[in-house]
Amino acid sequence: YSWLRAQLIKKTGIEPAEHVYPVWGWLQTKDSQLETDLRSSFYRSWSSLAGEFVILELNLPSSAHLPSEYSAWHFALNGWFLSNDQGAEAFEKECDARGLNIFNGDTKSLPEDIQERIRNSWLAFLDEKKLDQLGEFSPYTWQTVFWEINLKDIVGVRKFKTKGKKS
Repeated sequence: YSWLRAQLIKKTGIEPAEHVYPVWGWLQTKDSQLETDLRSSFYRSWSSLAGEFVILELNLPSSAHLPSEYSAWHFALNGWFLSNDQGAEAFEKECDARGLNIFNGDTKSLPEDIQERIRNSWLAFLDEKKLDQLGEFSPYTWQTVFWEINLKDIVGVRKFKTKGKKS
């Protein structure tokens, strides 16, 4: 989360207080249409709690948000190296040769050069052309982060209800 926050700061030039993190949203593109029927199972099971929710449709300038591919984002979330199969295999062999366990979930214990290579690999999930070179995430599902929701940016509001998940 901190890494993606830093990328949004770089893109927008806005640096809020250290404890402020971005708002998360789904990005609808011509290639990744969001489910529009609010009766679909996606929305009915969206929350484990029963209740009423809203979907805000926003129109944000591209300079105000940072899109990322949802599935590939999990590499950053889990501290994994993002590459194609050959690149990942070569990186793993190099780390093994140095006696490094890159799968223990603690990237901060790794040498700085390895941490930097892992972090730099994540730039691919911010760029569709780089993702295309990896060849394993298509079709893409785009999410986006931004700093705030302004009333002027809201172009639609839709309500939906969930029944909650049964335990």
